[in-house]
Amino acid sequence: MSCLDNLLKGANQYKVRYIINYITKILIMGAGSSVHSKKIETPEGYDGKKFNLIRVMFDKLDQTGDMIIPDDSLHCLSEFYVGNQLGSLQRQLDTHGNKLQTNIQGIKKEKDDSIKEFIRKRDAEVKEVKEKYKSLIQEVEEDYQNEVHNKNEEIQHSCDTICDEMNRLKKATNKDSLLNCIVTSVRGNEQRDITFDDFYNFICNNKLDENVETLQTMTRLVVEHELNEMRGLLGQVDSKRPAYPVSVRLDIN
Repeated sequence: MSCLDNLLKGANQYKVRYIINYITKILIMGAGSSVHSKKIETPEGYDGKKFNLIRVMFDKLDQTGDMIIPDDSLHCLSEFYVGNQLGSLQRQLDTHGNKLQTNIQGIKKEKDDSIKEFIRKRDAEVKEVKEKYKSLIQEVEEDYQNEVHNKNEEIQHSCDTICDEMNRLKKATNKDSLLNCIVTSVRGNEQRDITFDDFYNFICNNKLDENVETLQTMTRLVVEHELNEMRGLLGQVDSKRPAYPVSVRLDIN
């Protein structure tokens, strides 16, 4: 009985296909080589090192080499993603709070300066035009109130949206809810396969590529996930099968 027959015995076709693909990537190309390197080109103007990390992650998550990421493979990134997004949203919330205060102060200064100028002109004019400037002062005051109100509504809406998203992410406390958070972020609510474009846009839209350290951390999680998956799958194969030398190398430079 051949080695392949041994693998087929007691293992489903998907697992065999995954093992064969993984061994092929390791023995022929090396664990750090991209199986899609000839299919996926670095976008013009995008950082090559960052894009290589994204491509390595996609290769590791694309367990069967068919340019599709299974939902479950994103488990290894879900907890990091949720934590990273919470931090990012908190920073946005803080920024909006500071922006609100700055806007109000700026608008108030403009209002105060305008009123002072109108008062100076009013006092320099004759009595009969005093009412004219009084009306102008009232107009500036009303504009100030309206502008503050509009700015407050606009920023409050942004803050409410961020808080809602943070509350949603904070509720992700178990494996399934964490996975749902990252899957929804990658492809939205559509029920379809996750493609490379989905994954690439997910990285960019969530600003996970702002620094290379974040991409390196995510890549490490993906590599560890792949190794754990392989240990689990190989553990199900007949222990008497011929041993294959396996060398794992991650080249993300």
